[in-house]
Amino acid sequence: MDVSETDLPGVGKKHEIALRSGDHAVILTHNSGKRELMRKEDVDADPERLLELTDQESRVLGTVLEGAYFQPIESDDDETLFADDLMIDWITILESSPVIGDTVSATAPDNITVLAVYQNEELIADSFTETAFQAGDTVIVAGTQDAVGRFDAQVSSNQ
Repeated sequence: MDVSETDLPGVGKKHEIALRSGDHAVILTHNSGKRELMRKEDVDADPERLLELTDQESRVLGTVLEGAYFQPIESDDDETLFADDLMIDWITILESSPVIGDTVSATAPDNITVLAVYQNEELIADSFTETAFQAGDTVIVAGTQDAVGRFDAQVSSNQ
């Protein structure tokens, strides 16, 4: 799926995505952080504004759309691969994990980004760096395939 990006000097950036339905999703990101979500019936149509979101609202909506709160289709492959080698993955902390009791900041290497921790049926998306891992936690991370794979092995090993 292609995402076109257009610089809008003095305003921000516009991203447009052609959808399977033939519609186009248009996201206008203002330099202020405000986002406008629009829909076009086809490539030549004028956009219809659907939502205006603050920066924080946009991040929460993006997290929901990414599947951090709920993934409707059960899959053994929870990872999402983006351009080139960048990916997001959901890693479960098992009862045998050597990182149980360790904090996110002490465990996560510099070459990955921890986006959130799902713990005790609650998504912790802010101020989680001092959260101690517990069995059953799901850690949502981003990084290269190699870095995420090494982190998964680190938290899954029985050493």
